[in-house]
Amino acid sequence: PTTGCRTDADPPSHTVLLIDASEPLAARHKRLLSAAAARIQRDTERHGQVSIVLLRADAPQEPLWLESLCSPGDGQDANPLFANPAHQQARWAEGFAEPLAAAAQTAGERRADRASPISAGLKAVSADARFMDADDRSIVLVSDMIEFDPSGANLYDPARAFDPARDRTALLNGVHVRVVWLDRPDIVAVQ
Repeated sequence: PTTGCRTDADPPSHTVLLIDASEPLAARHKRLLSAAAARIQRDTERHGQVSIVLLRADAPQEPLWLESLCSPGDGQDANPLFANPAHQQARWAEGFAEPLAAAAQTAGERRADRASPISAGLKAVSADARFMDADDRSIVLVSDMIEFDPSGANLYDPARAFDPARDRTALLNGVHVRVVWLDRPDIVAVQ
């Protein structure tokens, strides 16, 4: 009852919206985050699971799972002889779309952190038992793709920019990965 997920079968798909809010998000970044969350909600099939996950500087191997819900279906394919499409749409909005949008907005309001553990967050999500059950798995990473840590590494050092080809720490076999890139005009050359 709390997640809307089936108890008799694994979800057919699981999409994680992994948010890197280690640097403050500008208004345009928040709009990109909201659009990414809305696209995921719209594209998620009935019984598909969506999770909103936030990178944590204080615990890089333990990203914060803010919300994880399964779609009850948006009513578009409801047979009006057996179901009320308007009721199904309202249930989808109230129990699925609105809580996910609120969780994404909460993540976007975070203040700057002392680190940006992108590779550690990807590794943790990809190996998390909550993400292993679905056959169709996706991660949508909302990030500026600049990884930094408090050990003295410079935030704008190109050698520390997260590079999926170099930082092969995540178990991403069979996982669809999409990046919603957040531009940082002051360091766009590094990005």
